[in-house]
Order: sequence, then structure tokens, then C-alpha cells
Amino acid sequence: MQTALENLREKIKVLLMQDHNMLLLAAVIGFLAGLASTLFRWLIGFFGVVFSPEGLSWIGITGSTVPLLLPLMPMIGGIITGAICHFFPDAVKENGVHRVMHAVALKAGKIRKRTLLTCSTTSALTIGSGGSAGREGPTVQIGSAVGSALGNLFHLSHERVQILVGCGAAAGIAASFNAPLAGVLFALEIILTDFTIHTFSPIVVASVIGTATGRALEGNEITFHVPVHELVSYSEIIFYLFLGILCGVVSKLFTFCYFKAHEIFDEKINLPKPLKPALGGLIVGFIALLSPAILGNGYDFMEQALAGDIFWGLA
Repeated sequence: MQTALENLREKIKVLLMQDHNMLLLAAVIGFLAGLASTLFRWLIGFFGVVFSPEGLSWIGITGSTVPLLLPLMPMIGGIITGAICHFFPDAVKENGVHRVMHAVALKAGKIRKRTLLTCSTTSALTIGSGGSAGREGPTVQIGSAVGSALGNLFHLSHERVQILVGCGAAAGIAASFNAPLAGVLFALEIILTDFTIHTFSPIVVASVIGTATGRALEGNEITFHVPVHELVSYSEIIFYLFLGILCGVVSKLFTFCYFKAHEIFDEKINLPKPLKPALGGLIVGFIALLSPAILGNGYDFMEQALAGDIFWGLA
């Protein structure tokens, strides 16, 4: 039986070595990654309800007590996340887009299969309970894990597995945000850093199929509604140039603060590792008392910013 399976796997491998069959595998990965990405969104929504006033009402907590407990929800989510990190430390350490880039560059695209479960669960818990995080990174991680799993299942070459990892990342982003072009460009520029036609074609196929899968399950919804902007004067371009510089500086500052906070939590806070996510959640909860917009993925806040409502809200 084992020999028969190995022979079948080798025959499939030979077929997949042909470029046009590689496109077929890219389509399969696009569907699976799009499905996984959509399930991840549903999981975030589920935990969002669990950690909401509606969820608290399930256990009999209602009335004036609810607003006092809501800032503690990120801490409770952190406690559960910390427990998962304790039992699956290696898998959780591999979370993040930079880990996918590391896997493509140095590990021939190999990503652990259980990353699908650990990454989706811990990330959905964090975001759903109010943790200040987005679904972009986990979506890339989940889609990439799908591509890596299929590539390694058929023992494809390292180069092909790397391409399939990019296919999964592209399909995940495309399905999650209904943005096929964004998925393609992200995978080519960030994950693979390769724009050759040999890489471009399967990435496009996976992204399109991922988008179609997401639309079939979620509908043709737009994540961000960007109002139409008309250029009144060419002098505006000068301000856009300065805006680009300012955004670059702020982005670098945020990245520095992110890794600095990671270093402090990892090396200088003397707490058992499973409790550190709870401490982070508690800090987020306290900040949310002053600025509730930081809870969750922040997409509602971004919608307000795009609509030009933030200034009046702050005023």
C-alpha cells in the first residue's frame, strides 16, 4: 500500500514539473488558501461575538457591569493565547510575515503544517478579543502554509515550493480583502522578490481563484471604501510628496517601537511566558479606556479616516 502511494506521488510530481500543470496546482492552492482565509475571517467574527456584550450575556453578565469588563477582554484573550503558546511554542514562534520570508529565503519554503491551526487560532483570539492587531499577517501565514504543505506533499523542487508559498500568500490576501492585484503584488515584491514570468503566471492564477473563492463565500464586498478624489491644483502634489516622506518616517518609527516592545516583553519583563500575552492585553485594555478605536483590527477607524471624519471626531 505504501509503495503504491509513493508511486502515485512520483507520477503526480512528474506531471507537476510541467509548467502548464503548475498553473493547475496554483489554482488548487488559490481555492484552498482562499477558503482558509475566509474561515479565518469567520473565526475572528466568532471570537468577536464571544468577547462582546452579547457573549457576556451568555454567562449572565448584563447591565452596568458590561462596560467595566470590556477593557479586560484583551487580557482574557491573552490568557488563552498564552496557554496555546505554552503547549505549541515552536509553531507560535514561526508566526509573522517575516517568518514566511525567512522560510522562502533560507528553508526552501518549508512551513510547518500545524502553523495553520496555531496561527489562525491565536491570531483570531487576539483580534476577536480586542487585541490591537490586523489580519494581514496571519492571512499571509495561513495561505503560505497551504502552499508549502501541497508543495512538500508531492516532493516538488525547492524552487517550485517557494513559488507555491507565494501563491498561497497571494490567494490569502486576495480572498481576505477582495483585492486580487494587491495579492499578486504583495507576493511578488515581499514574499518572493521575483517578477519573472515563470513566477508571475501561477501567482496571478492563485490570486484570481482566491478572490473568486472569497467572493463566493462572503460576497463581493469592498474592505475599504475610498472616496473619489479630484486634483484641484497641481500644487497639491507638493503636499503629497511631504506626506509620503512623513508616512515613511512614521512607519520606520512604528517598526522600531514594535521590535523594541517585543524585546522588552521577551527579555526584560520577568513573567512566565504564558502570562505575557495577558499583560499585553491588559495594557491594551487600559489604553482603550482613553481611545476605544485601538481595539481589534482598526478597520472602522480607517474607514472614518478615508471618509474624512477623523478630524471632526477629534475636534
